Amino acid sequence: MFRVKEILVLPAMKKLLLTLIIHGVFFIPRLIAQPGTLDPEFGTDGKVITPISSIKEEAFAVAIQSDGKILVLGHTKIGGLDDYDIALARYDIRGVLDNSFGTNGIATTRLGPHTDTGFDLAIQPDGKIVVAGCAQKNDTIYTAVLLRYLDDGSPDPGFGNNRIITELFGSESQFYSTAVQDDGKIIAAGYLFNTDHHELLVVRYNSDGTPDKTFGNEGVVMTEFEYAAIGKEIVIFPDHTFVVGGRVASGSWGFGLVKYDTVGNVIKEFANYCYLTDTGCIPGVGTIIEFNTGFLYFEDMALAPDNSIIVVGSYEGLETYSRDLIVMRCKPEGDEDNHFGNHRAVMINYGKSTEARAVGVLRNGQIVVAGCVTDDNKHTSIVVTRYNSAGIPDSTFGDNGKVFSDLGEGKSEANALAIDDKGNVVVAGRYIRSDSLGYIREHGFALARYLQYIDVGEINFSENSNALLVYPNPVDDQVILNFSLDMRDVISIYLTDIQGRKIMDILQKSEFTPGNHQQEILLPDLATGNYFIVLSGTRGKFCVEICK
Repeated sequence: MFRVKEILVLPAMKKLLLTLIIHGVFFIPRLIAQPGTLDPEFGTDGKVITPISSIKEEAFAVAIQSDGKILVLGHTKIGGLDDYDIALARYDIRGVLDNSFGTNGIATTRLGPHTDTGFDLAIQPDGKIVVAGCAQKNDTIYTAVLLRYLDDGSPDPGFGNNRIITELFGSESQFYSTAVQDDGKIIAAGYLFNTDHHELLVVRYNSDGTPDKTFGNEGVVMTEFEYAAIGKEIVIFPDHTFVVGGRVASGSWGFGLVKYDTVGNVIKEFANYCYLTDTGCIPGVGTIIEFNTGFLYFEDMALAPDNSIIVVGSYEGLETYSRDLIVMRCKPEGDEDNHFGNHRAVMINYGKSTEARAVGVLRNGQIVVAGCVTDDNKHTSIVVTRYNSAGIPDSTFGDNGKVFSDLGEGKSEANALAIDDKGNVVVAGRYIRSDSLGYIREHGFALARYLQYIDVGEINFSENSNALLVYPNPVDDQVILNFSLDMRDVISIYLTDIQGRKIMDILQKSEFTPGNHQQEILLPDLATGNYFIVLSGTRGKFCVEICK
């Protein structure tokens, strides 16, 4: 028999009061709000602020290790106007700084007397941490840098020259993105300033930091657009080709995507434009998305399960000088998907200005976007939005698809996001509060974690009791079932209709050890109606009614 110890419920639409009857005794389970709620088990009410220096700091990237620990990268202001050091912090799964990393959970790196910034990070298969960014050589010139840290936050002495790879191409260069291939090779992307314009820069390294001479020209590929190109994000396809996305200028700023093969050649079939010349049309080097009525500012992109590419950023009208959040999709072959969102894009403004700065795709294809919204009083809040795979706002998430979060009375901004193994979303950025005279009073890396899925029950099995839980919870295409066992058992999980007829097997006779367990249940093709999820073990059955 089974005894229910505690039920954790995350309904899709609203809080529901559940009453469980066991042997005539009423129990009221602990309730948590719908998807999009800040995770109460993370930091303080789902939020974390980490000051590093005595002045200010900002996070630009976040990643989650295989053990659930959270890495956050950015920079911290040390002194004068342009005096920043690279800052890398690590948190445990609860949002507490990990004292085994760096100094009290934080590693800072100073490369020179001016601004040093880490813009992106990637985790190698061996757990080492690669950081891409830039170092300011003098008042005006930056150079791209790549660093690697060991698991304890110390610089890796076996990486590159003196633990740091510095690339100097042309008069100026920066890296904005990095990614690690399955074979351990490292890709970095950004730009170089060549004479009078920016060219898209891609460099590939071996896992030890030496240039990969099988890629491009001695490990380097430079791609030129009409006026300017800045690479800001990398996505790698299952066939090991990859796309670099960023900002391009060909009259006005737009989104630009270029696809490369495994040796650095541009894949010209991945393009939606050509150059008109006297001898005809010469194919372009990538996909360009532009709006004639304003500017598009690329911020991030992510690969969807169908290999389409979700691109986010902001749109600024020629005369409005405010920005709208924008989400678009490109097909795997590079063409813009005109059926996504509202005939071409999702474009939303929740205040005076709304910006999308990061995007992630959940296992079921849902799209999560993080950024910030500024109201008429110049107050800035984090905004997180969720859409289905067609670009329609998900009404089961937060308030009709959106959540606003303030970490305090000051400005809260999200610049990056990462998705953990439970599907929950961690965003990172900055928090800053100034007084009426403009003096900074509070500041720090800003983190928040949001619950994404419905939990239909957390069940503890024991002997000599029986229980039946029934409640009306509208569910989406995915349900997460959490349960804990007090002893080893063989469990089957299946779905029945309201008459008890089996519709589908979810799990068949799998052995579970004592402890906490989680089962993902996908219901993409389930018709509207009421159903039962049945957990069956050697000691009886437990049923949960769901509504779709």
